[in-house]
Amino acid sequence: MRFLRALLGILLWPCCVAVLWTLLTALGWAQAQGGGLATWENAALAGGFLAWMLLFLVFPRPMRSYILAHELTHALWALAMGGRVKRLRLNSQGGSVEVSNGNVLVTLAPYFFPFYTWGVLAAWGLTGLFSDQTPYRYIWLAVLGASWSFHVTFTISALAGGQPDVRQVGSWLAYPLIILANGIGLLLWVVAVFPPTLGQTGDALWQHLFLILGWLWAKLLQPVGDWSAGLLYSWIN
Repeated sequence: MRFLRALLGILLWPCCVAVLWTLLTALGWAQAQGGGLATWENAALAGGFLAWMLLFLVFPRPMRSYILAHELTHALWALAMGGRVKRLRLNSQGGSVEVSNGNVLVTLAPYFFPFYTWGVLAAWGLTGLFSDQTPYRYIWLAVLGASWSFHVTFTISALAGGQPDVRQVGSWLAYPLIILANGIGLLLWVVAVFPPTLGQTGDALWQHLFLILGWLWAKLLQPVGDWSAGLLYSWIN
């Protein structure tokens, strides 16, 4: 099983590169098609993102808030996939949750699912049902950017320090899955906000993936195969 997970992880890396390449392409389309990246809305998002990053680097880190989000994300994904949460424990040093259906996605969910970002989006949507949010949209966007920055900074910090979740899945599979899931989330966000359509983006993703696989075949797999075949032939003869 460990070997199969490692092999799957290796196969996922071209997909990671294709998604990130498509993300850059979609952002380029947004600018070229008049979506305009230089807007006050994007400035508010970026401002919130950078403000949280500065707080993260300068001030004591709110570990309890991160641990709470981390364990609740495990629990939420277990429930969403038809499981049950048996026990949830939290303290200042860490936390744990027992679920009935632990799998790769449930285990890695905190590293690609921005819990507080989705909480901000849900609060934004609910309050919008009862009041006009237009005068406060820049504040909401700044908070949204800060919540995403919270996810990014704590995820990088946690992974750099070594995580039992990653060891449980296996680093060969865990890291490409985390990168791929975060990349897809960002790509869907760009498609939802800017001009590129889902169809355009999907076509670009497939094209980029085929280009990457073609390059790998021509530059790596075929030469290695030819060399191996030649070595085998010389050994037989």
